[in-house]
Amino acid sequence: MAKVVLFGLSETTELIHFYLCHDSDHQVVAFTVDEKYLTQKSFCGLPVLPFEEIEKTHPPENYHMGVFLGFRDVNRLRANKYAEAKSKGYTMITYISSKAITWPGAVIGENCYVFEQTLIAPFATLGNNVVALAGCLIGHHSIISDHCFLSARTVVLGCSKVGNYCVLGANSTVKDLVTVADSCVVGVGAEITKNTQPSQVYVSDPPRLLEKSSEQLSRWITWSAGHGKRRNGS
Repeated sequence: MAKVVLFGLSETTELIHFYLCHDSDHQVVAFTVDEKYLTQKSFCGLPVLPFEEIEKTHPPENYHMGVFLGFRDVNRLRANKYAEAKSKGYTMITYISSKAITWPGAVIGENCYVFEQTLIAPFATLGNNVVALAGCLIGHHSIISDHCFLSARTVVLGCSKVGNYCVLGANSTVKDLVTVADSCVVGVGAEITKNTQPSQVYVSDPPRLLEKSSEQLSRWITWSAGHGKRRNGS
């Protein structure tokens, strides 16, 4: 068991604190943020301390650190704070949900966060500082490089590679044998079927707005027998 200091005061920090408390052997003992953002003395019942001086009160010889931030600045903010924590000498934790599926020999780096129902297939590799939210599929022999963020239900099929600093939106898919170059952003539901160039942004077709309201819609929907019978023409 490691005593852990978490960086951040956001909802995502509260989320990973919950997971660590209920689904790991780690003990979170404090939070830390840059001093200019230190606006409160406690968070989740624990002290909040300035990051600039954290090693004085919680030295890296006795404490580990976790940096769980979102994908702001295409993951650069999380990458920078991860690097700063490393430069202070901290060992970075990795959290893998007990409800995730991994196989022997899985290569998963430090400061990684793998949520429930995520499947990491045999021979897949996750670099450092990677987030994989609930229900992701990381296919066999695929590589997720450093500082990536995979939103819920992301699918990366076998023998694919996702470069550094990539953001993959919820329900996005990377086809097998495809390489996503560094710093690409793949929007919600988008499919990548061929190799990309660095820093490209992909989005899926937007939903189509009907001219009818939801009240009008209920009058002309034809229900199947399995959903009951329509009454009084409604």
